[in-house]
Amino acid sequence: AVVSTQSTGVRDHQDSLQAFWPGVQTMAGDISEADRVWEHYFKVSKRNQYTLPEAFLFDERMYWPQYYLRPELIESSYILYQATKDPKYVEAGARIMQAMERRKKQ
Repeated sequence: AVVSTQSTGVRDHQDSLQAFWPGVQTMAGDISEADRVWEHYFKVSKRNQYTLPEAFLFDERMYWPQYYLRPELIESSYILYQATKDPKYVEAGARIMQAMERRKKQ
């Protein structure tokens, strides 16, 4: 058996800053994949009172809860709405913004 002690460079978690990616995918024209990725981030936000934790595991459990006031998912929601006119993105963006308003007061 071969055992490596070197890091593979693969992380076991995602961070909230990555929620900008569906917006980039949308601007590149890959709207169906952008929606799929956006749904993943929105699902994580729903599990955390409609805000994204700073970092979370791939199975959507919280990894590092420290800072909840990240706007990246709202930005991606706006870009997806502009491309699709699907009101679910506006509704989601509003929920996230309201949740961020509540969290900043805590």
